[in-house]
Amino acid sequence: MLTRTSLAPARARTSLNPVLERLDVVTAEVAALRRAAPERAALVVVASWRDEHQRERVGCWLRSAPPEGGPVAVALGAHLECDVNGVLGASLRHALVVHDHDSRPGCIDVLDLRTREGLRHDGDHGVRRVLAEGVARFGAGSSDVLALPLAPGERVHDGVERARDAVELPLAFPDTDERVGAVERSACGPVPMPSRAWRAGVTRVSVCASDEASGAVRVSVDELELHEGVLLGRDERCDGGDIDGRISRVHLWVRARGSRLLVADVGSTNGSAVLDAGRRVALARGRRAMTCARDATLLLAGIPVTLRVTG
Repeated sequence: MLTRTSLAPARARTSLNPVLERLDVVTAEVAALRRAAPERAALVVVASWRDEHQRERVGCWLRSAPPEGGPVAVALGAHLECDVNGVLGASLRHALVVHDHDSRPGCIDVLDLRTREGLRHDGDHGVRRVLAEGVARFGAGSSDVLALPLAPGERVHDGVERARDAVELPLAFPDTDERVGAVERSACGPVPMPSRAWRAGVTRVSVCASDEASGAVRVSVDELELHEGVLLGRDERCDGGDIDGRISRVHLWVRARGSRLLVADVGSTNGSAVLDAGRRVALARGRRAMTCARDATLLLAGIPVTLRVTG
């Protein structure tokens, strides 16, 4: 269940202090990468975690928006295909960090991928989603993570300083999601989700017969499910069912964004792609997410899938 209680005082946020202490060291390389494309929005993720041998690991990742704009995302989990991988105690594909500058400038959305453990936030466990303005702070498995958005033209150094300020000083965070009720929270906080989206047993949506015109498998979802987020894969926590063995147990996340879809690969083994208006875009490391038309064809391990939206 998601907590609606007020967040802990800023000084109680001790779990991420080691990450903050190492920011200067681990951001040197990504600062150089940032200089290669400073005109684009970007997402910086800094993580400290333990691997399967109990060794302490620290990493820093930078993902820039594509030249035409659009969302950027980073997948986190124990699976080697995730961007932040080998995390002890995490599910194979545990969380997705999304920054969509075009839709929500300065905001970070962290989504638990329907795991049993959920996310950690300020001492709370089992959190399903964290929404942040400026800097997101959360934990998954043995990892402690900071995620910060960079606006076009913003330097990594400035983003790091903003991260330090955000951890030290809670900020007023306005309600930016039409589906989120008014809840008092700081600049980074857990978001209440509709109980239907995180029910104990996920109701499997129906898999329709193949669309003879396109040759794609049609997966039926309703409008509310699409706004809450549809997770496609073979695992019982996913929608779509066991379409094909080449599809990962947790493969692709899809959410309505107005009249379009936001689609993100969550670290699948055999990859994802989107066919939209004759254009094919692969989703993998370096580009996990994109927006597309609602009638676009989603390729999961090469298997064409389309969504049949009802309601």
